[in-house]
Amino acid sequence: QAQWDGVAASQPDDKAALAAAYAVAGAQEPNPLALAEGAVEKEKKQGAAASARMNRSLLRVYSRGDAPEKALDLLAVNEFRNAVFVENLGQSKSISFYDSGLLGDIAYAHLRAAVRYLEQAGRDAKLGTTAAYFLTDAWLLLGNAEQAQRQAGVFLAQAQMPAQYRDHARARQAAAQYLAGKKSDANATWTDLLEKSAGRPEPLAEVMLACVQARADCAKYDQRAVAAADAGEGKKYFILNAALGRYYLARKDYPRAALYMEAGRDKANKNKIEVNDPVMLTALAQAYYHNKKFSENLEIYFEMSKQYPAVRQIQDAMQGIYAMEQQSAGDVKIF
Repeated sequence: QAQWDGVAASQPDDKAALAAAYAVAGAQEPNPLALAEGAVEKEKKQGAAASARMNRSLLRVYSRGDAPEKALDLLAVNEFRNAVFVENLGQSKSISFYDSGLLGDIAYAHLRAAVRYLEQAGRDAKLGTTAAYFLTDAWLLLGNAEQAQRQAGVFLAQAQMPAQYRDHARARQAAAQYLAGKKSDANATWTDLLEKSAGRPEPLAEVMLACVQARADCAKYDQRAVAAADAGEGKKYFILNAALGRYYLARKDYPRAALYMEAGRDKANKNKIEVNDPVMLTALAQAYYHNKKFSENLEIYFEMSKQYPAVRQIQDAMQGIYAMEQQSAGDVKIF
């Protein structure tokens, strides 16, 4: 608080940055949302458009406050694709500085909005069960194990549900149980799913992904999943290979992570997010980075940036690392 009190927030940019700091810290006094709105009003009175720095601060406040619609409106008119600041060191040299929390704020804004709209849908008799299915994932991503268990229970209480959806909900419910301290219940569910897989790769994939999400000890399950993936062929096993890749990424076994995720990717459309799971592709890009396969890493980010311009920030930063690793005289660019 003493540090915040020492900030001279006389300008709208500084006032919005201070509001963002309060929001990230979870402080409620002064109210971060009210502080940010005050900065916006002051900017309007000065007749100036909001700067890139101010928009980043506003997104941070809106995504963490009870204002998901404002966050989405801000994202609709701002691509956030550029560095937050560029220092020019001459005609041919510059240093770009990036906001390392930006992409997390974008994801968090969408996640909070998803929860709000899914809860609204959950009040509809026809949509309630479907909403509960997706709310299980959303609450688990937000770290609310109690809500995730409750929503999974609502979905699983329905008698007529396809096996693949029940498997997903059960695996995620077990992840929530594990995070809530009910480790024996979670392991019992995961073991049951494995026993009932009967040649189906989907339950094995669900167990591995849920186990990783719960940060549990997955060693007791990985041998069976690896054996099934190595013996299986075709697109049917993409999901299991991708899950194993993310498991090995979590264990920081980057060579095996890349190996399995490559096997879980459609080779004819290897970086197309319309065909492949975007989350898996970003995980594969991370594995490539640790394996120093920069070209392969950059190809993924380049393709994803066509749909999500903010990803260009990762691509630009990675190109700088690539240039340094290759001892290049200039930037290594993929356009």
